[in-house]
Amino acid sequence: DIIATLAQFNATPITTTGVLGAGVTTLAGNNANAAFTLLNLNNTDTPTSGETGQTSDLVFNLTYFNDPVSGVLEAAKISAYKVNDWVQVAGFADTDSGLKFYTTNANTPALALTIDNLGLATFAGNVTTTGNYTGTVLFLHETTTPTPVADDGALYTKNTNELFFQDGAGTEHLLHGDAFSNIWFHGSTVGSMTVEVAISTEDALTKIDSFTVVGNEDDLSHVVGSSATNNLTLSSIAGGEYEISFHASITATGGADKEMVVALGITYATAKDITNVTDDIVTPIVITSIAHGLENGEMVEIVGVLVNTAANGSFIVDGKTDDTFKIVTLDGTATTGNGDYDEGSPTGDVTMEYPGNMVVHREVRGSTLGAISATGLHVLAGSDVLALYVANLDGTTNLTVAAVSLDCFRIGD
Repeated sequence: DIIATLAQFNATPITTTGVLGAGVTTLAGNNANAAFTLLNLNNTDTPTSGETGQTSDLVFNLTYFNDPVSGVLEAAKISAYKVNDWVQVAGFADTDSGLKFYTTNANTPALALTIDNLGLATFAGNVTTTGNYTGTVLFLHETTTPTPVADDGALYTKNTNELFFQDGAGTEHLLHGDAFSNIWFHGSTVGSMTVEVAISTEDALTKIDSFTVVGNEDDLSHVVGSSATNNLTLSSIAGGEYEISFHASITATGGADKEMVVALGITYATAKDITNVTDDIVTPIVITSIAHGLENGEMVEIVGVLVNTAANGSFIVDGKTDDTFKIVTLDGTATTGNGDYDEGSPTGDVTMEYPGNMVVHREVRGSTLGAISATGLHVLAGSDVLALYVANLDGTTNLTVAAVSLDCFRIGD
C-alpha cells in the first residue's frame, strides 16, 4: 500500500490509506528558509532479492461525463521506480532510482518521459520546444527517417553515424559536412612517365583510366575514390551540391594534332527512363524522357534503345523541351533513325550525363604538352559515380596523359 504522510505546520504527521478530507487540502509549513517536506509517499513493501517492481506513485484524476454517467479516470501519473532491487548486504551503494511520467491518450495511460538515476531524460515521443535548450550533452537515440510534421523541423541520427535535419516538407538534409575524395596520376620513373588512354571509336566518349593514387577522403566514406575503377562513388546518403574539378596535362599519341573533347561524366544512380524515340529515317532523332532536366550543350550516354539503335551512344543534347530533346553527334552532325522505335522492353535509358560546364573541347597537340582544367557546381544524388572521359573527333588516335586529377567535395545545404 502507498501511505501518504502529511506534515502540516510541523505538527504530528497524519497517516492515511484512504481519502483525506474533501474539497481543497492545503499543505503548508515553515522551516526558516530551509528545505521542508510537506508530503511523503512511502511504499512499505520490504523487497526481496531481484524485486524491482515496487513504485511510489502520485496519480492525478479527472472527472468525466459520458451522458448519463460520470466518473473519475486517471489523467496523469508520476511514478518513482527502482533501478535495482535495493536489497543490500551493507550500505546503500546500489539504491538507485528514477522518475517516470505518464499521460493518458484515449483512456490509456502511456509513458511519456523517464529520468534515470543519472539524470538522463528519455522521451517516449518527439520533443517540441518553443524556448531554448541549455545543457552539456544532448543524446539522440538512433532512429529511421521520421514522418514529417508540417511547420516543424526534426533533428535526428541513424545507425550510420550520421546527423540529419528534416524540414516540415519532409526533405532530409545531411548535416555532417565532410564528403570529399580525389584521385590522380603523375608520371614517375618508378612506374611510367605517361600513360595512354586507348580510343577505339571516333566520336564516342571513353573513360580515362590513368589514375593510380587515391588522395584524402572524408572519414565516413561519403565519397570513395578508386584507382582500380578510375572513379569517385558517392554513398547512398551523400547526395547534395558538390564542387567538382579536373586538371590534366595531355598530348595526342603519335605526334599529330587531334580535335578532342575531355569531360566529366556522371553515371546516374537511377537512369532517366526513355519513353519514346522517333522512327526510321527521321532527322534528327528526338528522345522523349519525362522531366529529364538536361540542358542544351550537355552530352549524354544512351543505351538500350531497340530497333532504332542509332539512338544509342554518346550525343550532344539540342533543342530540348521539358520532356524531349534532340540528339546530335559529338562533332555536330545530325542523327538519323535507322529503324522504328520498339516500345517493348527495355525502352532505353539515359544512363550518363556530361555537364556542359565541365567540357573542354580543344585541339590537342601531338608534339607539345597541353594543360586543361574545368570546375563546376553540381547537384548529385546518392550513389552517383563520377569519372573523366575523352572523345576523339578526328579518328581513333589515343590520348597520352602526363598528369591528371579529379576532385569533388560537398558544399552542404
